[in-house]
Amino acid sequence: MILLNRLIVIFVALQITSCSNTSPNPPPEVAKAESSPFDKGMGDLLREHYQDAIVHFSKAILADSIRGEVFYQRGYSKFKLKDYAGAMEDFKVQIKFTQKLADSYYYLAECFDDLGERDDAISSYSKAIEANPKYSEAYNNRGLLENSKHDYEHALKDFNQAILLDSTMYQSYLNLGLSLINIKEYQEAIYDFTKAISIQPFDPHSFFNRGVAFYYLKEYNSAMKDFSQAIHLDNKYGPAYANLGIVYYKLHKSDEACQSWKAGMEVGDTESKDNYNELCLKKRPSQDKHT
Repeated sequence: MILLNRLIVIFVALQITSCSNTSPNPPPEVAKAESSPFDKGMGDLLREHYQDAIVHFSKAILADSIRGEVFYQRGYSKFKLKDYAGAMEDFKVQIKFTQKLADSYYYLAECFDDLGERDDAISSYSKAIEANPKYSEAYNNRGLLENSKHDYEHALKDFNQAILLDSTMYQSYLNLGLSLINIKEYQEAIYDFTKAISIQPFDPHSFFNRGVAFYYLKEYNSAMKDFSQAIHLDNKYGPAYANLGIVYYKLHKSDEACQSWKAGMEVGDTESKDNYNELCLKKRPSQDKHT
């Protein structure tokens, strides 16, 4: 049974997986000389040759096992190769040293998150924030985990703090809007999605989610425009086709709804397929029952 009194959607939340203060940045002389194993490893990182970097950092560790920076950079290389268990081991060793302590906790949290260990990830993000209270990316990502656990109060606080620290980070505005949707504060959510759009007007997720908020406020024409814009920015955005079809159906535009769901089917969206099969291929029920 297709339910048209609500959107059948997935909310797209954005995690920040790389940030300016954590990306390796070898000094110019390293990129030129690359004489020692550590310098060679940093040069490999600059070229994104992560496997070669691991080899060189491992040699550097054998030559100087107490150098915490080496463990951090090798852990980062393993992280980029999705070797989360290996990365976690290196970050834990590096945490014993003072350099890049916040960054090590940050990437340790990402490893926990990718392994599905949300509580440990939240704890590690908290330690990253303790080490660096201005770590806006850590606040954002911790907020996402709190949101996924339905801890909306703390999620809202973290997203707001991330925005306070970096008002140009559109992901935090988008994620704040999602938390507000979860507590049915749709008008406030629209404000934050609009802020995200003003910062990054080419990301379809903000338009998509603002369309969801407009829909719940029964502002169907505005919702239709936003879902259409999301599709314009990403013509393979399946959920946007599904939602656009539902809005058309609400507006008694059955042909347009079926066209939207058919387009969603063509990009592999299952909700569009279900709606199309139920409401377009079969005899259509009276739309009055759904409004």
